[in-house]
Amino acid sequence: MKLRTGSGPLVREVLIVDSELAEGKSIAARSVRALANELTERGIHVTEAGSCEDGVAAADASVHCMLLNWSQGGNDATAHKQATDVLRAVRKRNAKLPIFLMASRKIAGTVGVEVATLADEFIWIHDDTAPFIAGRVQAAVERYLESLPGLAQR
Repeated sequence: MKLRTGSGPLVREVLIVDSELAEGKSIAARSVRALANELTERGIHVTEAGSCEDGVAAADASVHCMLLNWSQGGNDATAHKQATDVLRAVRKRNAKLPIFLMASRKIAGTVGVEVATLADEFIWIHDDTAPFIAGRVQAAVERYLESLPGLAQR
């Protein structure tokens, strides 16, 4: 199934908010990079934001899914507050946008109730493969697009 707008095929857009991607030295960053590559291979355009501030700015109507790193380079209260602020800001603009929170299972206990309700799904970046996660993200994008009024299927 292809969703189209009046001007041609709709490009699927995923925003990844992860301050560690630029350095790319950690195992988690390499896993996120592999995920971005897998999404690209599936025909999904990936935009990367290297900070929470940039993530909020980039999360506009063209984005069909957001992946947010919970720890943003440091598993501490400051990083968690920044990620929570991104979730709040994006949810204020778009309650239906699929948001995946990226974390490792060892820090899952740092996610509070509010954050768990603001995010739709969790990505255990160390535990799952890029193709598996990309499939979940792609399915979420398609569900989201199908829910939007005014998109004609052709």
